[in-house]
Amino acid sequence: NHMKLYTINTEINKFNIERTERTQYEVPFTAKRLEDNNIELKLGDSFHYDRNLTLASDRQFRYMSKVLQENAVDVMLSSDFNFCTERNKYMVFINGRKIDNSNFKVTIAKANLPFDDISVYLNLPLVKGDKIEIGNMVFKVVGMGADANWKLKERGTCTFDFSGKREPSGTVAIMLSGVGFADKCLREGNKIIIK
Repeated sequence: NHMKLYTINTEINKFNIERTERTQYEVPFTAKRLEDNNIELKLGDSFHYDRNLTLASDRQFRYMSKVLQENAVDVMLSSDFNFCTERNKYMVFINGRKIDNSNFKVTIAKANLPFDDISVYLNLPLVKGDKIEIGNMVFKVVGMGADANWKLKERGTCTFDFSGKREPSGTVAIMLSGVGFADKCLREGNKIIIK
């Protein structure tokens, strides 16, 4: 299941935050496919029954590019990022160079955290004219060459093919489909995690 449920309502009202579409809280649930091809959803908390919920994919890709008009240490993300709630999938580039995840934090609304938007806070100062790119990267294995697992195990190498094709381009190729910043990451020698 690669879907998540969200709501603007939360049972915890400790914080005086206005409920808007910008503040989406994840709702835990389980899904079960029924014999008639319907899907039964069971919410993890009865508070959310009879309330408006939004179903969104956790495999969505969002991208934002911005040239700063003033010095800053934070960038508010557009509403396109409302349902991008997995911090470990975010990548940030400043002037074309990927920065390490330890250099930024993403504010994600949770019932016990008082955030009213999704922003990226950096421990690196940004100056007027800097170009910041923010997005996430998700790749899915869609095909594997006959010897890819062996070569990874024995030699620690293989070929990643980002073409999106399913048919392996070679016996040691792992075929990947998805969107992201693969070219920038590979140029800089960063790791790409494949799930």
